Amino acid sequence: MSNVESWIDIETARRLLRNTCSFLEQDERGIADFVIADGKEAIILTIYTNAFFVIDEKYKLKFRPSLGDWSPKESFSLLPLHEGEWFTDSIIPVYSSPLKSYIDMFPSLMRTKYLFMVDGRNYSRRKYDQTGRFYYEFYEKEQIIKDILQKAKENNIHPSDVVVWISNADGTYGEDFWEYIAGITLREKGYFITRYGEGDLSAYSIPEYLDTLVKHGFLEKGCFVEELEMLKQSGVKRAVTYPSSYESIVIEAESSRERVKSHNSSGRAGVGQIIHKYLTYENGNNYGIVTGPYCTGYEDIHCHDEKCSCKSVGLISCDERGSPVYLPPKREYYSKTKEKIELVKLLIKSVLLKNLPFNKRQGLVGRANRPEEYLKKLLDIDIDSIVEELAKFS
Repeated sequence: MSNVESWIDIETARRLLRNTCSFLEQDERGIADFVIADGKEAIILTIYTNAFFVIDEKYKLKFRPSLGDWSPKESFSLLPLHEGEWFTDSIIPVYSSPLKSYIDMFPSLMRTKYLFMVDGRNYSRRKYDQTGRFYYEFYEKEQIIKDILQKAKENNIHPSDVVVWISNADGTYGEDFWEYIAGITLREKGYFITRYGEGDLSAYSIPEYLDTLVKHGFLEKGCFVEELEMLKQSGVKRAVTYPSSYESIVIEAESSRERVKSHNSSGRAGVGQIIHKYLTYENGNNYGIVTGPYCTGYEDIHCHDEKCSCKSVGLISCDERGSPVYLPPKREYYSKTKEKIELVKLLIKSVLLKNLPFNKRQGLVGRANRPEEYLKKLLDIDIDSIVEELAKFS
């Protein structure tokens, strides 16, 4: 398998998405790769991947784009001082507007969307380096949007209903694809998914929080934390299977099979990065998940040393046919998980409160003249009180 082949190609990526994402529908007209009937899912896709909404030939639209280490995610946020290593993504939105406010302003966001997965090779050319090895380089990338908009126009699709996800120049997808696949997989298993924490992504099991949201008809499974800003009460209460204890899972995404399997003590990739950098007592993660292409068994991620921390690492991957692979960690890593979970609870409560108008928030939490007063009141309020108020407001 060559280096390019060890990354996931666009055809396999399409099959894996079809096998993993139940909300993706085949476009019967053959115009787009997929139809997304739920606009909320399209928003989540653009938050967690390089996919984007199209405005016109000059502009694209993304929600909370990552523009570097210091790009703002919220206008007013709490950043916890923690003994472990916390990154700039580790913020708690104290007082800000929810994604739902944009939906209320622009209802078209909830219309059916058409996902176009673009093969970068069609807009690239092969070039050779000094050693004679070839690589692909985009040479008319601007033509991609022109072609898609033309196709949309010919089929009476409004540009604002178009979502584009462009592959690399060589027709492969990288880490963002696997972050998304891991998030979707663990959402189905009852986890709260977020970039809050270490690694590329994190997943948290908080049974009583999920149980409360399910009982009130706001969730039917786990969720990306941003989904809590777009809540809609279904009125349908379903039995949901989810972990019975607190879990903090750090997720590391890799583009290639080789990097997934890496146990290198330098901690720069794959399994090695998780066990040498993120599975520490202070960081509070009791499990790890490595995700990337074409790994199908524990032998791809676990070594022969039974004492190695790699046994606390699981796998989300696929085979060469695009069939999903999920292997849970074999044992728990002992860490300060409880402290980590308390911070995530604060994050979830803060996000849920964003759904209420400011006067309703103050009525529930209490009037506060200083940020620290608001924070202390927020720490004291319980999840049931917040969700019950949301149910009244819905």
